[in-house]
Amino acid sequence: CTKCQGTGYVGRTAVFEVMQAEPAVSKLIAEGSSLERIQAECRKNKMHYLQEEAILKVIDGTTSMNEVLRCLRTNEK
Repeated sequence: CTKCQGTGYVGRTAVFEVMQAEPAVSKLIAEGSSLERIQAECRKNKMHYLQEEAILKVIDGTTSMNEVLRCLRTNEK
């Protein structure tokens, strides 16, 4: 239709990456630990990265892979 410009999608959907400050994560941050160590601890707590949350939106039909790639693209070379 003209509303969705032929995509089948209309409106906006937010995708979030949420890091819960569990005690172990808070301790690593306070100690000045590396980003890699903090990320590893977050993964132990089943945290999803932004890209993973976006893929879940594709899987459930909320958005398209093209839109995810468009929005998460970086200008880095």
